[in-house]
Amino acid sequence: MQKIKTDTIQKEIQHINVDSLKTEILNTSESPIFIKTITEQGIDWGFIIPTIIALISTAIVIYDRVKKSKIGAKILSIAYSPKATFNGMGMDQKPFTIKGQQYFFKFSIQVIQKNFFFYDVEIKVKYPKDNNQYDAKIFWSDPITWNFDDGKTFDLRIPKNDFLWFNNTLPLNIVSFQYISFMVEVDKTEMIEEIEIIFIKPDGKKKKIKPIKISRIDPMKALFDKEIWIERK
Repeated sequence: MQKIKTDTIQKEIQHINVDSLKTEILNTSESPIFIKTITEQGIDWGFIIPTIIALISTAIVIYDRVKKSKIGAKILSIAYSPKATFNGMGMDQKPFTIKGQQYFFKFSIQVIQKNFFFYDVEIKVKYPKDNNQYDAKIFWSDPITWNFDDGKTFDLRIPKNDFLWFNNTLPLNIVSFQYISFMVEVDKTEMIEEIEIIFIKPDGKKKKIKPIKISRIDPMKALFDKEIWIERK
């Protein structure tokens, strides 16, 4: 049997930091007491639940402010005159004359996500085999006289409340029927190929609706509003 050197053991014991050992033992013994104290007191749900509700409410408000309106439009009917003249009078009480192609559109428009507010409306059009985009001049009159190829004359009476240019709000999740009439000052006989509606928001920013192809309209489904087209006898 190997003899144990007691003097060597004594030297090793002398190197142990007794104060440090006491501190470690104390920390180990106090930690369970601290955990037990928290467990006995429980979680303050009266504070946590209102805080969570407040955070959710704030997130909803922020999301509502940053989300953007999405607008969809469909053409319901069109009237078109290749050569027309419109004589009107502006807000300055000065007469003006517009010559070119005359158009009348009826749209169904719907907004999703949030109400959409706008200040003004612009219309741009394109023609077949022409890459240029032309600005339209929107106008309103009561009535607007139309002479058709069959020799008949109609007075178009567009309700003010349903004229897109006169409105400034498109309500959320409600399909609204809107009219617009305009002239395009061009020397062309063919009908436009597509139309683009541009809304000017109160802050000056523009929101464009995806251009609508005229060829997508089914003539059999186009509407003729007898209430606003009054034939002259």
